[in-house]
Amino acid sequence: MEELLDSWLGRSALLLLGWLGAQIWNKFRSRVTVLRYQIVHTYLGASQTDALFGTLKVSLNDEEYANVYLSTVSLTNDTGKDFKDLEINIVPDQQTQVLGSYGRKSPGMNFLPFTDEFQNYVNQAIAKNQEAATYIETRRDYRIPVLNRNDQITVTLLTTNAAGQQPSLAIGCDYVGVRLNQAPTVPQMYGEPQTLSAWIGIAIVLVLGWPILVLIPSKSVAVMVAILLGIFAMGFGILARKFYKIILKFGT
Repeated sequence: MEELLDSWLGRSALLLLGWLGAQIWNKFRSRVTVLRYQIVHTYLGASQTDALFGTLKVSLNDEEYANVYLSTVSLTNDTGKDFKDLEINIVPDQQTQVLGSYGRKSPGMNFLPFTDEFQNYVNQAIAKNQEAATYIETRRDYRIPVLNRNDQITVTLLTTNAAGQQPSLAIGCDYVGVRLNQAPTVPQMYGEPQTLSAWIGIAIVLVLGWPILVLIPSKSVAVMVAILLGIFAMGFGILARKFYKIILKFGT
């Protein structure tokens, strides 16, 4: 009887652990995917009057503006998922006006289309509808037909700010299971973050350096080889990140 009870309790415990493991795994698989983006504003010029040089005017299609910025939104799919018909919304602050924009996906040759609703406003603005013309100056809505792993979206906007300040943009996405987070701008080298690549490279050098110091009889030669590996630590880190992306792309 005790053996039967022990066997029943053991099987029940295994079933419970299996159920808990399945729930945790399903929760892990269905978690929200985070896409990170960056925004960079480049100052192009401003209309102003100088006592020595005279009057400088910044205009577009014969219309003068107080200032002009080139605002670039970059979004990279560094997750392990592919997406279809993803829509992103770009909305400036109340003082900022969008004068024009275009979006592209890399790799790829085609420009990103607007959403059907926004394209309808664009068509009305072309037909001299003032309300629609005002509306398209307050936002941009793009549709991304396909966003595969490691693809990058770049939207470039020509903006102006009535208050003379740097423009501010808000980025949104209503795709199920996707959240957008703004990532800080980090220095890049060959498309990879320098700091992270450096740390990965240092770890690789330490792993390679230990057997070199042990196996090479001449300590001076071993030290020189270790120094040489240290010089190329950044390269090792960059190659490791590239290799990881290849595995992520073809192995998932």
